[in-house]
Amino acid sequence: DVYSFGILYWEICALKKPFGKIKTANEFHSTVIVKKTRPKVEKKWPKNISEILETSWSDAPSDRPTM
Repeated sequence: DVYSFGILYWEICALKKPFGKIKTANEFHSTVIVKKTRPKVEKKWPKNISEILETSWSDAPSDRPTM
């Protein structure tokens, strides 16, 4: 799905694990699902890359790009 694509693309760009400091499923649920936390997009990344990432994991699935 598009959300997973965005997370994987971020991981490739950042060269690190998204949510790497989260240790438990409950912590993941609270942070990512409830609080809607997303990985940090670096300011040095090109704008078109940042836009792809941010729209791919938009809170509203209808706002995400299609594949």
